[in-house]
Amino acid sequence: MTDRWDLVASAPWIYLNKKGSFEYFARKLETHLGKDSLLSISRIVLLRPDNPVVEAFNRAFKVKHGALELADTNVFDLEIKRAYVITSQRPKTQSINKEAERLKAGSN
Repeated sequence: MTDRWDLVASAPWIYLNKKGSFEYFARKLETHLGKDSLLSISRIVLLRPDNPVVEAFNRAFKVKHGALELADTNVFDLEIKRAYVITSQRPKTQSINKEAERLKAGSN
């Protein structure tokens, strides 16, 4: 059986242009994974930063552009078979504004 993954992302700029955010992540996945590996992504889940799970992750895990692996665990009543946390931190206002402007302009 092939491994299937969900991409879960949260950032304040995501909800300024939700459709554009989905397209942004889909393009990034295709670029970095290639079209064949893209089939291993079952869905893209966008969460608001004030989502309780997001807030709990940000309190529990401090990761910046790294890779924290979680396996066969339960985190905040969420059963996780296997996950990689790439970044988990409270966003800075400057980076939020930069991403928001980029999404509004429709660039990569």
